Amino acid sequence: MDCKVKVGYTCPKLVVIGNIAYDIIDFSRLRTKRPNVIDIGGACVFSTIPASLFHRVGMVGKIGNDLDISNFYGYNIDLSGIKCLDIPTTKFYTVWKSEDGQDRTVIGDVDKAMEVGKKDIPIKFLDAKHFHLTTATPEKQMELIEFIRQNSNATISADTIDAFANMEECKRVFDSVDIAFIDKEYTKLLDCNAPIKIIKKGKEGCLYHSKNKTFSAHSKIINDVVDKTGAGDCLNGVFLSLLLHGESEENALRTAVDIATESIKQYGILGLKLPNQEQERVI
Repeated sequence: MDCKVKVGYTCPKLVVIGNIAYDIIDFSRLRTKRPNVIDIGGACVFSTIPASLFHRVGMVGKIGNDLDISNFYGYNIDLSGIKCLDIPTTKFYTVWKSEDGQDRTVIGDVDKAMEVGKKDIPIKFLDAKHFHLTTATPEKQMELIEFIRQNSNATISADTIDAFANMEECKRVFDSVDIAFIDKEYTKLLDCNAPIKIIKKGKEGCLYHSKNKTFSAHSKIINDVVDKTGAGDCLNGVFLSLLLHGESEENALRTAVDIATESIKQYGILGLKLPNQEQERVI
């Protein structure tokens, strides 16, 4: 962990923590053979890149000796929370089982050394307003939550995946955060104690729920879907970035849904552009 903070340094309001990886889209199960697509991804990247299109973001993660950190230089990201290890970068494989990618499985092995924990957070990031914990084991997420609560006044959000959603420790994570991002299928998490819940409904959009308000943010209908990998992470990052910089919950979530929809028109996230604001919204 860093021990020095530069004079005049301004900490990003949002810090995103999690996996930086290579995402490999594997088409080998399809009848119409095509070459695999390899892009830089991971939940941390899919949340941070879109968020940085609006405001500066801090990034905490690990890369291997085969990933060039300069891939992130063109974005408004504080990269001082990225560590490079002398091992290969984590790889996740999305195996398409149908021609349109609707039926697919995600597999991958995260080397223990690549897991991100409390010791990986630079001290200067503890002045952030909010930490977002992207998908990781519930044990690592709880470690981070406990550390942040003890050492920072920041609020915290978390997301998870199918492999962890039914675990008791995952429920504990979602009971402990301020904002919970929950896929609609994760029924055991829908009644968690998080004050704010963003329930993600795929192509239908999202539902925002808190004690004071509930509203929906609908997705636009598009026909040129290329790949949905990371769309939910993209939504998380944009929503938090806008909310922390003064946007209303409604505007933040509706914009986040729009950007997530834009992200599924391409492979990967590095080439993401802001959508044309003239496009019609489905309401």
